[in-house]
Amino acid sequence: MPGRDYRLPAGKLRHRVEIQSSTPSRDAIGGVIQGWSTTATRWAEIRPLSGRELVVAQQIDSRVTHEIVLRNVDGLNSNHRLTHESRAFNIIVVRDIDERDKLQRVLCIEDTGE
Repeated sequence: MPGRDYRLPAGKLRHRVEIQSSTPSRDAIGGVIQGWSTTATRWAEIRPLSGRELVVAQQIDSRVTHEIVLRNVDGLNSNHRLTHESRAFNIIVVRDIDERDKLQRVLCIEDTGE
């Protein structure tokens, strides 16, 4: 968000997230099943969006619910998802904070299974 300071002290990155990529496979009758495999883990800050931040984020996608900030992961995109404990976050957009390849701001939709 504009004006936000993203020089995060390590203590803010307190959630261990798994970066997962889609691994489609076939079921017994030939249908495609979407599975996920973990490709990396990182420490991250997970924040639910509210107020003005939510309005700005929802201009990208009306379903955005969370912002996740983590150290740079090469190739991270909307074909991946992030998980933390039993929660899954589908990635909508990944932004390089300050274009310095150090921190990424990831806008996500929490997958509630609905």
